[in-house]
Amino acid sequence: MENSFENPGEFIKNMNSSFEVFSKKYLRQFHLKIPKDVINTVKYYRDEFFPYLKDSVYKSNMCYLLQLIDYQIWLYHVFRPVFSLENAYFYQLLVSMGIIAEALAAVILLDPVVESEENDRSLGETKPEYNYIEEKIFKSSFHKNIENLEKLKIIDNELTLKYQELRATIRNIVHVQAWQGRLYSSLNLEDFQIKLKTFKAFLEEIKKNAVINTDIGNLKNLLFPYDNIDEKEYREGVILDFFHDKGFGFIKENKTGEQHFFHVSSLKFSKETVYVGKRIKFQVFRVKKGIEAKNLTII
Repeated sequence: MENSFENPGEFIKNMNSSFEVFSKKYLRQFHLKIPKDVINTVKYYRDEFFPYLKDSVYKSNMCYLLQLIDYQIWLYHVFRPVFSLENAYFYQLLVSMGIIAEALAAVILLDPVVESEENDRSLGETKPEYNYIEEKIFKSSFHKNIENLEKLKIIDNELTLKYQELRATIRNIVHVQAWQGRLYSSLNLEDFQIKLKTFKAFLEEIKKNAVINTDIGNLKNLLFPYDNIDEKEYREGVILDFFHDKGFGFIKENKTGEQHFFHVSSLKFSKETVYVGKRIKFQVFRVKKGIEAKNLTII
């Protein structure tokens, strides 16, 4: 140490030399430079997987999640977490895939009301006058948004089934893990990569076959079919649920697929004859809590 103060230049030179020896001996074991094509840029993901969508913060966030999946797979290859953590690692990535799939359904529906930002591809968002449409879509279930994609003829029946299957697969794997409270089942790299390959193939199919809705009017009519409600009109549907002990149930309307609450007091026939699947006619009325079916009669 005394010499280091007397000759600091020599001390620094010796330290650098020692560090160089250390580097050559040990650091070669860790390839910390990111290999080419392992982490693609967000721009690449925008153009590769979602070119049909307007640029927006929603689209960018999905790209960032895709980038995160690739990055974490690369980290796994470099650092190899101990086996006890491996399942948790790939369950986490599976959750990311589920978030992307769910966000994609919402963003495709939102696309006609999104306004891109000219100077930044990551800042576009819903036009302020359509915030109520954004809120409706974001509050809808994942399952409902997929149904709406089909109703708007954005995706066909075959692709709808694939979307629902993807949704159910990810949900069931993740829910089983959460429900059991620990990771009994195994989800290693090989298993995860099979699911990731299926997921990417699905994104490719959406890109190839989706026909994006550009008519805001169609979107409004789908999301808010009772804005101009005709309370005199009789509609047809089936009993979806009925709770005899509580005195209420739900109807599924044939034409729109919408579900409507009804109270036993609105029945024009005996509640003892109510069963799931029973065909009925009814009227809908706007009430304080929303839309309610009344004047139920048997078809």
